[in-house]
Amino acid sequence: MVLRWDADQPETVEQYRRRYPDLDANTLVALLYEEFCLREEAGAAPDPADYERRFPELAAQLRRVFDIHALVGGPDAPTMGSLGSTLSTAGQARTQGIGLSAADRSEFPEAGETIGGFRLVEELGRGSFARVYLAHERLLAESGTLDFGDLVLQAFRLLREKPHVRARLSARYRHVLVDDLQDTSFAQGLLLRLLVAEHGDYPKSPTGNTQYPKRRLFEEIVKVFEKTGKVVPVFIDKHISDNWDDMKWIYDKAKELDIPI
Repeated sequence: MVLRWDADQPETVEQYRRRYPDLDANTLVALLYEEFCLREEAGAAPDPADYERRFPELAAQLRRVFDIHALVGGPDAPTMGSLGSTLSTAGQARTQGIGLSAADRSEFPEAGETIGGFRLVEELGRGSFARVYLAHERLLAESGTLDFGDLVLQAFRLLREKPHVRARLSARYRHVLVDDLQDTSFAQGLLLRLLVAEHGDYPKSPTGNTQYPKRRLFEEIVKVFEKTGKVVPVFIDKHISDNWDDMKWIYDKAKELDIPI
């Protein structure tokens, strides 16, 4: 779509849909949002409500996309209605620019406000042009329920803030088996690190690095590979070992068994 717009041959999503009738809802929403942004970049003022009228079956997904666009794009960005209806009084005044100076209108939302159905719990970080917030879906918060992401986040917080809980779990479960490790998210990876962090009391190097028994661990892995006759890639964080002898043994053994590391 971008290439056609750059060539001054813009096409609508309806044209794409006629050409490719099997496009799913997520792809259509992505195309509609891309068209919206291209029209904005061309100097037009597209109305999000027009997109709801054009694709009423995608209204809910589009409303969420445009609400997020309004939050990221600043106080003057248009919305489809749900943003203005869910903002707190202070946030609504800022979004509408009622009785506020130009400097005030450019402020970011505050923790406690609700935007597009998401309550901003706390600010996690900020830069010159953006803010990062921890947000929680309002309907879930009101019903006292948690989604999958919340479960991971709460488990991570518990293990990070309660060392005795972390130690107790690590003592109880000596091995953690992870299905499809390559598909874990960043948050899930952090949770896994906390789950295995308590295993072992390892010495420190002169520079303060923890000296993990990487050769011993690799030897156990090799035993499984040799027993099954199969190998899989082995991820070794940062460096193979903290001493030359162990490093060479691990390297030679991986080369011998054709183990990707």
